[in-house]
Amino acid sequence: MRYLITGGSGVIGSHLAIHLISRGDAVTVLDLLPSRTAGAAFVQGNVMDFEVMTPLIQHHDAVFHLAAIVGFARVMQEPIRTIRTSINGTQIVLELCRKFNKRLLFSSTSAIYGRTADSARPVHESDPCKLGPPAVRSWCYAYAKAAEECLALAYHQERQVPVMIARLFNTVGPGQSAEAGFVLPRFVQAAICNQPLYVHSPGTQTRTFGHVKDVSEGLATMMECDKAVGEIVNLGGTETISMEGLADRTVELLESRSTVEIVPDPYGVGYENVAHRCPDLQKAARLFGYKPHRTLDEMITDIAAAQTVAA
Repeated sequence: MRYLITGGSGVIGSHLAIHLISRGDAVTVLDLLPSRTAGAAFVQGNVMDFEVMTPLIQHHDAVFHLAAIVGFARVMQEPIRTIRTSINGTQIVLELCRKFNKRLLFSSTSAIYGRTADSARPVHESDPCKLGPPAVRSWCYAYAKAAEECLALAYHQERQVPVMIARLFNTVGPGQSAEAGFVLPRFVQAAICNQPLYVHSPGTQTRTFGHVKDVSEGLATMMECDKAVGEIVNLGGTETISMEGLADRTVELLESRSTVEIVPDPYGVGYENVAHRCPDLQKAARLFGYKPHRTLDEMITDIAAAQTVAA
């Protein structure tokens, strides 16, 4: 198979490309940043460029659409770019997949559940999405992704585009940026340097992390699943932990001399934190046998090893 991965230079895209190439598929990566994946063809370009995207989608069998602005630090700094990249880019990809009859897997986000996740129970794909007010800037990413999901499903229902949607939950792994605001790489970086690990208040908020290798393998399997066409499916991990607990585990596992400190979140009035975010993975397991098996400790040590090599 010949796959196009938009946003393929990112952490998820690069691991997905490696996995696809390892099993014999041909992969082309489209991104504004250089590709880090040996064996993949690379096109430097913008997903919102219709002329660039047209021949790419035409000459591939299927598309993984991952291109987006990621990391809360970037979302808070660039809300207009966040919204435009999401909605305009996805409109172009959907229209070209319709024109050339290509299967499309679109990566959405667990942020779309919003305040539904405050109950601490795992959220199911059929649960309501309770987003905060649009005036609170941090919600713009979730609103943009919600609009993309509606558009993707409309193209499937009205124009028979074979679309599937994966809602990803806190995917982490080697190569992820601490500077973009991702919490685990930030904790690992501080622990390696024996610096304080700053946990945003209150510290009791929980997340369920998924190893990027588990998630990328799940995306590849989902793409091949005919039963997943027209469906929204959660993908992520199974270990849920509080942010203070994550900081403590990182310090202990890396044998760091760092302290753990609870601090006010740095984003101000434009940011709203969600108390809990945990996926119900039963649908993914039922449709295509998804079962993540890499542990949270592996996520921490894999990120640490990558940061040590990069340093």
